[in-house]
Amino acid sequence: MKRTLGKYSPGVILLALLTLLLPTTVYASVTAKASNSSAESFTTVIFSVAPESTTNGSATGVITWTAPANNSNFFAYFVNTGTISVTAFSSTITNVSGNAGNTLDSCPIGTTYSTATLCSDSSTPTTLALIATGPALTVGQWLPIHIKINKIGAVFSAGSTVSRSQIRAGTNTVA
Repeated sequence: MKRTLGKYSPGVILLALLTLLLPTTVYASVTAKASNSSAESFTTVIFSVAPESTTNGSATGVITWTAPANNSNFFAYFVNTGTISVTAFSSTITNVSGNAGNTLDSCPIGTTYSTATLCSDSSTPTTLALIATGPALTVGQWLPIHIKINKIGAVFSAGSTVSRSQIRAGTNTVA
């Protein structure tokens, strides 16, 4: 008995060949994408959140407030002055000299204070701890703070730091 391909049309033969080759082609494509490599580079970045007297980040560093009278109100900002967004930052308000009580609070990110007890978006300020973890800030974003120092002559200072764990993780995309 002799077999020939003459019984089958060219379309059937082509379909059979495509069926056999298609899974191999797809597998090769997936393997190639999974094993792609791309050049990577590191860029110098600065991660910094600093206490500021203005929102533009012009004078970074520690801010010091000296109460000229009882119940003195001071307003400032924690500004992301770096070149990379942070997921959080650590803030510290310290009573440097003079024994005095204080009230420390904050309005939402990017707002200001209308008064010592009201934010510009009509919300009520949120109480903060003297040593706290601040929220995520993108580059240039700022968190307004207010401190009320209850005793004349008392001095408070504000400082902040960003740790390695508070930086947003980098991403790598391979097409």
